[in-house]
Amino acid sequence: PNDTLMLVWETDTGVLPMLTWMAGDSPTTAVADCVPVDSSLTAVRQPRVSSAKDGRFGLVFTSGLDADSTVSSAVFTTGWSDFVQLGNGRYPEIFFGDDSKPHAIWCGDDGLAYWYSGEASQYLETPCISRPQIGLDSNGHIHAIWYSDEVESVLGKTSAENILYEI
Repeated sequence: PNDTLMLVWETDTGVLPMLTWMAGDSPTTAVADCVPVDSSLTAVRQPRVSSAKDGRFGLVFTSGLDADSTVSSAVFTTGWSDFVQLGNGRYPEIFFGDDSKPHAIWCGDDGLAYWYSGEASQYLETPCISRPQIGLDSNGHIHAIWYSDEVESVLGKTSAENILYEI
């Protein structure tokens, strides 16, 4: 499993095709399977995949229209787990930490949103207008980077600025 690669992409029809292949091999050109997304979900898009050290894969994606899109997540071991709705928003990203537990981050309606392995989503009130990135530093700490067009001073004054945030 640790030598397996996975690719998931969106289509115009709301289907998420997927391919898996062994590292060192060339991927096939034929779609192997599709992510079994609930047919009640509309406009399924923005999929992102990450792998864990234990060979599992995590997937996040959005469904619905931009104004009320929902971020969902699932984990693939030998098949897909049940999908979990993480919250409202767009531009999701997923990452597995050293403990092989998934971390997800996205631009939520109320600012940057963060979710960790089944815990409730947390929101920062900082606006988020592009796909945030999440990763691990050399000390094992999770960091997130995102872009915003607003900044709030320590005195509470908000002003328009192009700014890159990191936590």
